Amino acid sequence: MRLWRARALEELHLERFNAGDHLGAVAEVARAESISRVLYPADSTEAGQELRLRQEYFFVSRRCRTCCAAT
Repeated sequence: MRLWRARALEELHLERFNAGDHLGAVAEVARAESISRVLYPADSTEAGQELRLRQEYFFVSRRCRTCCAAT
């Protein structure tokens, strides 16, 4: 069994942080990490359905990359 973790490309948007937007500076990190933080989220809301779709895409693409790298 493999475990993957989603991460943002940039950990902190320093310009936004320095401008006083502390939450916005790390919003991308929180959004990226939410993909792999909770598996099988409730999909009764539109946000839950979007997260489930993002998770499916993320995990399938990671598996495909792993298979392609092994050949």
